[in-house]
Amino acid sequence: MMFLFVFVFFQSAKAQEIPDTTKQEEPIFEVVEEMPEFPGGVDSMHRFIRNNLQYPRTQVDFEGTVIISFVVEVDGSLSNVKVLRDIAIPIDEEVLRVVKLMPNWIPGKQGGKAVRARSYVPVKFYLE
Repeated sequence: MMFLFVFVFFQSAKAQEIPDTTKQEEPIFEVVEEMPEFPGGVDSMHRFIRNNLQYPRTQVDFEGTVIISFVVEVDGSLSNVKVLRDIAIPIDEEVLRVVKLMPNWIPGKQGGKAVRARSYVPVKFYLE
């Protein structure tokens, strides 16, 4: 039986900007005073992923962690969604599909202003 565990990396430090090649008008922050948040918080995000994720049928059972990176835009929409750490193509594609289904997030804030901020969602697959 396959079990799924989801957790989110939260970082705290000074705000850091990283370059972005898709939208030059506003920088992407790696860390901000108020990090972006899934509506309802981490527990709601875990529930959303569990309810929408379908383990792909493959000839081999895979274990490991897929890490997805994305930018939460100032309007809360997600962009630049990509796999940072993969397990296998069918698993990676399913996690990407589910993250792209997510509703708009609460954007990150720096100095009280909504900013573009990078977030990460690791999804761990393991066999019991």
